[in-house]
Amino acid sequence: MSHLRSVQRLVPSTKGLLHQRVNQELIFLSLLVTALGSCLLVGVSGFLVVHAAMREAELQARSIEHDLARSVTSYQPVEEVQRELQLKAASRGLHSAVLLGPGGRVIAANDNTMLGSSVFGLSWWIRLGENSSDLLTCLRPADAAAACHSVQPVNQFFGFIPAFGGERLVHIAPTPLAIEGRPDLGTRGLLVLELDLSPVTQRWSRWIALVFLAGFAPLFLTETALVFFLRRRLLPELLGLAQVDSLSGVFNRRSFFEMATQQIGQFNQNHCLCVVALIDIDRFKSINDTYGHPAGDEVICQLSTLFRDVIPSGDLIGRLGGDEFAVLMLESAEEAAAVLESLRRQVAARSWRLNDGSLVQFTLSIGMADSRLARVCKIDELLAAADVGLYAAKGNGGNNLVPPNEAGTQGWTMQLA
Repeated sequence: MSHLRSVQRLVPSTKGLLHQRVNQELIFLSLLVTALGSCLLVGVSGFLVVHAAMREAELQARSIEHDLARSVTSYQPVEEVQRELQLKAASRGLHSAVLLGPGGRVIAANDNTMLGSSVFGLSWWIRLGENSSDLLTCLRPADAAAACHSVQPVNQFFGFIPAFGGERLVHIAPTPLAIEGRPDLGTRGLLVLELDLSPVTQRWSRWIALVFLAGFAPLFLTETALVFFLRRRLLPELLGLAQVDSLSGVFNRRSFFEMATQQIGQFNQNHCLCVVALIDIDRFKSINDTYGHPAGDEVICQLSTLFRDVIPSGDLIGRLGGDEFAVLMLESAEEAAAVLESLRRQVAARSWRLNDGSLVQFTLSIGMADSRLARVCKIDELLAAADVGLYAAKGNGGNNLVPPNEAGTQGWTMQLA
């Protein structure tokens, strides 16, 4: 958490940018999870609810079938059977009720216009497909009607849900026949009932909507609570771990580039000036070779602490790797040069005490780039320009600061090409 406090101290405005981006992603993720969870809940509950509704419709069809079976086996005239079908269709909400005899002819129906027509021309019979082959057994002549006893009732749903239907149910069941004065009709036939499922579908659709709302509310509240917890408790620490270099306590390379890109974008919109500096420890390898790599790590840590003390708190500091640091400064080139020159002098004049008591001395080489001199004000271009100055500082023997105007126009152009 000490590293995180250092980052917050260095760039408070950048912290806001990061939080805004992460908050947007968290909110989007929360809504996405809530929507997916609700859809899954609706899918499962909808499947169960629709399945239950269809089973209810099948039971209703079976009940109507049993009522009408008494009419077609009570040895009544065909006109009476016709009247019974019409009454049942009207009282039970049937779309149609049809009694089929040998050859698939309609011998009784609630619709008088269907009498005498063939079942093979009806749309729902065509949709039965392979199921109709078994049903044809019951429409053969009387000498083959015994095979009809093994045929099971068929339920076919039609509508907007392919597996279940939702609009109509066609129930086809073999039935004994006993029609007065019509021995030519045989002893077996098919009873076809077409049920309108709109009332059932509407009733169960309301249940699905209630299930969706009942599932969405707790999911949304849970996700909102989770987002709030992440923002208040875990987000600051996670951002610190992801952005801060564990050794130095300043931004790591990736975070520095990300933050600098955002900051420079804002500077360009507001026509602000900025300076980018590259800082390198002179002959750092000799420190590692003489005192060991743990000593080099101590030097990095102590130098980073000095950076945070000397460089203004609104500026951005990052460790690019090894002993190389980058600084994005929100000052003019003259002001930034004064700060960096003070830093260079303090480092050169100081003896650094390590944990084992050893004293180490080292110096810094610093190259600068001014946004006013850049062809394209981007972090990559500015760092490339600052690298020209750093190279010049190293070439002068180290312990040197090279301002932008001393890096050389030729070197600047070569780096940007």
